[in-house]
Amino acid sequence: MDESFPTQEYIEDVILGISKYTNDYITPWIVKPMEQGTRSKPIIITDEREIFELWLKNQLLRYEKVKEIVEPFMKSKNMILPAEKFDFMKWFVNKARKTNNYRDVKIEDYHFIEYHEERMMGMNKSAKWVEFYNELSDAGYISTNVEIFDYVMKHKRRPSDKDKIQWLTFKADALDIRSQFGFSMKKFNNCFVSKDGRPFTLGSQTDYNPERNKELSTIIKKYKLIS
Repeated sequence: MDESFPTQEYIEDVILGISKYTNDYITPWIVKPMEQGTRSKPIIITDEREIFELWLKNQLLRYEKVKEIVEPFMKSKNMILPAEKFDFMKWFVNKARKTNNYRDVKIEDYHFIEYHEERMMGMNKSAKWVEFYNELSDAGYISTNVEIFDYVMKHKRRPSDKDKIQWLTFKADALDIRSQFGFSMKKFNNCFVSKDGRPFTLGSQTDYNPERNKELSTIIKKYKLIS
């Protein structure tokens, strides 16, 4: 995809939205047979967003079929299968986008194997996220549980039906986490809540105090390379 393509945030929103539907709902959007006796020309789609969404819907149909085929083998080998369709599709789309033309890429059985291998590497990162959580929690910066924190730091979104991570000190301190670990402001506000309940903004940085922030900066430097 070229630089004019919508943002990563847009792509994730589309994946999340379409992933909620069943294949029975998606199929009519893909296959629209012409009425008998008509000479209608096929519709040519040129809008990049529409092309991406059509490609994604096709991949979601393949996801269920390929997963069904590969699942028995992976279970016999104790391999990691996707816990959520969204997580796999986000991983797959990012991989497809790195090729010369994502439209030529389709979900195959080997993608599930690659997903397992990368998740195994991610489990090593999870141990570091737990350490990061312990340091922030013990120092009085956050209030949450380790499972939510680990999920948020890995996926940059909050698990469904879970409370936001409470930030217990100054908003300016929290924005160090946002900038150093790659959260957009929208995603950060979706995952974290300030002690006064008001959203984090760029204006929150006016309260930044380097002297006060030394402890947090030291903690962040230890774990920044994880992300």
